[in-house]
Amino acid sequence: MATLTLNERAGLLNSIRFHNRLNFAAAKTAKYWIDYTTDTVAKYNVAVQKKKIFARQIIKQGVTQEYIKQFLLKYNPADPVLENVGQAFDAEINQLADSVLTESAASAETFDLMAGVVAGDDSKAVVL
Repeated sequence: MATLTLNERAGLLNSIRFHNRLNFAAAKTAKYWIDYTTDTVAKYNVAVQKKKIFARQIIKQGVTQEYIKQFLLKYNPADPVLENVGQAFDAEINQLADSVLTESAASAETFDLMAGVVAGDDSKAVVL
């Protein structure tokens, strides 16, 4: 798979359709984190806390232009998760496949970045 050109990235960044699709994909991830049960102390760490806080923000306000930009910067067509997607980018309609928006490393990395998760947060206990 070839990487997106600058024109394709710019087209996606300015596309209302892409914005709406990425908004729904982020909401799907947000719902997962809102519903994520922290039934043990080990499961409730700083990373989970940040993701839950950001998830509520996504549900209330949707994604920002910065979120979309970060997603497009992180998008990598060589992502192993996307190997079975087939054509990840459809140039005719200037859109990425649904699986790219929901299951790719770019999706997870962007959510974590925008939530403020940093290395080591998953091993830090939440101070109550």
